Amino acid sequence: MFQTNHGKNPSIAQNLFTLIETVIVSYFFYKTFSWRPARLLTAIAAVAFALFWLFMFIPAGTTAALVVCVTIESILIISLSIYYMYEQVLRSDILMVYVQPRFWVVIGFLFYAAGTFFLFLFVDSLDIAAQKEYHDIINSISLTLKSICLSVAMLMRNDNYVIKKL
Repeated sequence: MFQTNHGKNPSIAQNLFTLIETVIVSYFFYKTFSWRPARLLTAIAAVAFALFWLFMFIPAGTTAALVVCVTIESILIISLSIYYMYEQVLRSDILMVYVQPRFWVVIGFLFYAAGTFFLFLFVDSLDIAAQKEYHDIINSISLTLKSICLSVAMLMRNDNYVIKKL
């Protein structure tokens, strides 16, 4: 995103990445949620985002980065992550939510989306030097936290820590 705002021609891949990433993350949450209406809302949100992305992409094409779509993607990921945490709090059959790999994946998504939300929201209002400084610092920290959480998730055993009913 930073390079596309500095006169370098953005490729179609940069804009397509936002769409593909959002659809894949939405699918992850769709498969994660147990409450049927939440799953339906997740699917609707993914389709609505794809339509919005298409609406923004057609006039912009490869001439501009779709920073608005990245901001909306962050809002969607933060909302889905918060709902995941809420759903886990309501479940009484899970002993420790933090021993599940899925928990760490969601925390990684949440760290990155929350950490870069304001960066992408205000990137167009900053001058080039400030964009580079903030992008390098904030994006690096957010990526590091996300990578640590995803690494923890990959290293965990996938044991089932659900309380068995007698």
